This record gives sequence, C-alpha cells and structure tokens, in this order.
Amino acid sequence: LIYETMLVQHNLRERRQGNLRLDTLWVNFSQKHDFNPPHSHGGVFSFIIFVKIPYKLENETYDASKLYFQTQTPIHLHGSGITTTHLNVDESFEGKILIFPSQLIHGVHPFYTSDGYRITISGNLVFDV
Repeated sequence: LIYETMLVQHNLRERRQGNLRLDTLWVNFSQKHDFNPPHSHGGVFSFIIFVKIPYKLENETYDASKLYFQTQTPIHLHGSGITTTHLNVDESFEGKILIFPSQLIHGVHPFYTSDGYRITISGNLVFDV
C-alpha cells in the first residue's frame, strides 16, 4: 500500500518497471545526546542499516534512542493531525536494514546511557529511467 501510494504521489506509475539504483549514501556517527530532527529525503525510497547500537532499550528513558516516523492524516479522513510512530531501536537492531518511502518524515531521539557511537549507514534509492 505504501509503495502504491508513493507511485501515485510522485507520478511514477508508468515508471515502476524501471530498476532502483543508489542515488546517495552516507554514514552517521551519533554520540550520547546527539539527535536527528524531523526531516525527509529526496528519491523514492530511503534506507537505514543499523551497524552499531551501543545501548539496551531498557536502560533508556521512554522516548530516548527511538527512531520515529510522522504522517499527517488528510482532513477528509477524521480531521487532520500528525501521527508519530516510534521504533524501539537498540542493540537488537544491529545488522538489520529498514527501507521506507523517502518523503516520510522521520527523526531520531538521543540516547543517554552509553559512551559508544551509534553507527548507521543511510541512503536514498531512485528509479533508473
């Protein structure tokens, strides 16, 4: 459903047969108290590869260390508002990859209980047309 919605929103229905290719790639090194404010990306899909997560979720406060996504409910569907969905990211995410629509607003709360680095590899994918 999200894939189909992205195709419609970005007028990509005719191009969905094209191959996806890597457009941009970067590495994030976050220390204790670092955060990433709400933002989105260019491209069609973005990804996060969790390389090193130096903390356990149970040691963090409620919202600390969580990755979040925000969506806005259209006015014609029960009013308007922003819904935030949190992912409980901790050391159990190491080695996992998360792929999501690039236009989806997301951010990361800081962590507090480790002096290690949170290391992720991120990037954006585009259709090669």
